[in-house]
Amino acid sequence: MNSSCIYSLVRFPHSSDQHRDLAEDVFKTHDLLFLDRPPSQPTKIVCYDFKDLAFASYGEYWRDFRKICTLHLLSLKRVKSFQSLREEEVAKLISKVSVMAGSPFNFSESVFAMTNNVSTSEAFGKKCKDTEAFLAATRAISKLRKSGLQVFDLFPSLHVLSVIIGL
Repeated sequence: MNSSCIYSLVRFPHSSDQHRDLAEDVFKTHDLLFLDRPPSQPTKIVCYDFKDLAFASYGEYWRDFRKICTLHLLSLKRVKSFQSLREEEVAKLISKVSVMAGSPFNFSESVFAMTNNVSTSEAFGKKCKDTEAFLAATRAISKLRKSGLQVFDLFPSLHVLSVIIGL
């Protein structure tokens, strides 16, 4: 971790060596405190009550889940089996970039679409037929998440509903 980052966390003057030492001490002693991501209601809903790999709390469940993913989904044989699919999608992206040379276009959007095509093809064996709708919904959710705005900020009464139905 970079010392300027630690400086912004602790906010007291020390040399950068002291920052590095402090960071090492903090992470060695309290590393389990830094493993979990902060919870949010939308993440809880989308990630099945934090049961996915990215948002599950560190513990026995997460370790078992990681082991299954590593052994079965991310094995060398499995990853190599999708190499041609990834190469095909990257070639399409490169082709699009060359066709659009000199013209403005949203490269981030193109990379996101390529990633979605690869992910859905690898996960489900075919491309998502509603890719555009999915990408639009993902963009909308991403914008809300980046803004820090929660649905419950707009409709506070929904928070009570989410507690009642267990979301």
